[in-house]
Amino acid sequence: MGRADRAAGRPAREYGRALILENQQCVDQELLRKFESVRQWILGHGALLGKQGRVVEAWRTYHGRRLGPYFRVAYREHGRQRSIYLGKSADLADRVCALLQNCQAHVHQKRAWQQLREQVQSELVSNKATWRDELTKVGLTLKGSEVRGWRALTFASKAKLLRPVLTTK
Repeated sequence: MGRADRAAGRPAREYGRALILENQQCVDQELLRKFESVRQWILGHGALLGKQGRVVEAWRTYHGRRLGPYFRVAYREHGRQRSIYLGKSADLADRVCALLQNCQAHVHQKRAWQQLREQVQSELVSNKATWRDELTKVGLTLKGSEVRGWRALTFASKAKLLRPVLTTK
């Protein structure tokens, strides 16, 4: 290990006969450090970011040149918009986005169930309206889920109503 390496603070590791220098300021190590700090912050503010927040991509213009993309985590706290700057790394942004999606999974699941419930409810209303129209044609009424008016029907109209059912057997 040379003086320049020791002066730069780079530790040396020996693998067999080769001496390999490890650069502590490596880009991957910086990304891991940045991700760990953002991850700790997000997990520490889980109640806030469990419901909202997303990774946003932005571009800047400098002397007519378009620069970017620059990534940040945007969220609201006490009615004010806040953000955590992530930098230019798309890899870091993807990792943080996956972490946010994991934190917000229960909210997305709850929203999907609510939409499914509303869809089923609207289909039920539509089907009950169709059923009500069919019952009105034969002289019956629908009250909630109960069919009324059976006693008022004559024997001939009951037979006419049940004829398709009896002939299919």
